[in-house]
Amino acid sequence: MHYRSDFRASYNRISTTIFIPIMMHSKVPSSLLEALEFFKETEQVKANPKLFGNLKTALRRYVISGYKHLSDYQVGTLNLCRSLMEISIKQFREAETHFNASAIAIGTHPGTLANYRSALNRFIKWMQEQDWYHEAAGTYDGKYAPRMGKLGFDLTKQRKGRRQYSAKPYALKESDLAPGLVTQLDKFYRFLTAAEIPKRQDPPVRDSTAKPYRYHILCFLGWLHHVEEWPPNELKIELIADREWLDEFIAWGINDRGNSYGWAILFGATALNVAKWQHYRRSQVTKYKDIKEVEAIRALLNELSQKHRKEPRRTTSKEALEEKLITLEQCIEVTRYLRRCCAPRRSRFERTGNSSPLQVQNVLKQP
Repeated sequence: MHYRSDFRASYNRISTTIFIPIMMHSKVPSSLLEALEFFKETEQVKANPKLFGNLKTALRRYVISGYKHLSDYQVGTLNLCRSLMEISIKQFREAETHFNASAIAIGTHPGTLANYRSALNRFIKWMQEQDWYHEAAGTYDGKYAPRMGKLGFDLTKQRKGRRQYSAKPYALKESDLAPGLVTQLDKFYRFLTAAEIPKRQDPPVRDSTAKPYRYHILCFLGWLHHVEEWPPNELKIELIADREWLDEFIAWGINDRGNSYGWAILFGATALNVAKWQHYRRSQVTKYKDIKEVEAIRALLNELSQKHRKEPRRTTSKEALEEKLITLEQCIEVTRYLRRCCAPRRSRFERTGNSSPLQVQNVLKQP
């Protein structure tokens, strides 16, 4: 059974460094052998195969002999894999003590010992940087949040071959807008949000509602400029309310860009508001029903809504569900990790701003 993740806001911020690695190694190692298997797959081991060999030698010669509880200890011959299965991460916190004691007893040459000590220390340091370490080692005290450094996960490579929604952006950039176009956009924004506009028939909208309209206009004008090759000095926001050009743009977005009718409805709504702004002074009938440009776009929206109801839902496809949903066990692990992120410190300094515990608590929606 799957449960929808409620961590959309967190995912946008930290998916590439936290969420995906948790999916890769969500299980807390129950033994040193499992931790060793995780370590074997890291980039530092793949880049330096001798590191893993030296680590195994260090464990076999200098570490496991210090654990008197091992079932093979009484036999006199310690099997490395079996012994590592019987050593917990919590017990392994004594590894350096056992290593030093064994090194003195055996009398290994300092030069040789340095290679083994280095491999052991690198393994210990790697473990301490993992999100599961404090829980496995029994050292988590709630004061420090997990480390959030690079974990070697590349979201771009993970999504290779899938549709990239940000590929080939076509919207006009704010920095490229002509002064006249900026003035038009500002007047349109005021028409939408001002408390009182004579002859405007709709109530004002919030800033969060008006801003997407601006972006949609820039997308439409960007299409005119980049695809239809209109010169920049001829671009005006009224063009999105031209039914012929709007139809062409929507057809291009659906056919060439692979967008849905839901996407088309958003641009239709923007065009409707632009038509109202363009003609509101001469309207004499409620809901601007005497303005043919407004009625033409309303008819288009009705048509798009009917098609939208009939088109398959992308979010319920098998592929989308596999990407968007997580198992109950994964959900519990993500929640557990995010709760650790609520700790008041990352280092000796108090956390502030976007990294503060309150930001993570908002993600978790804690009371």
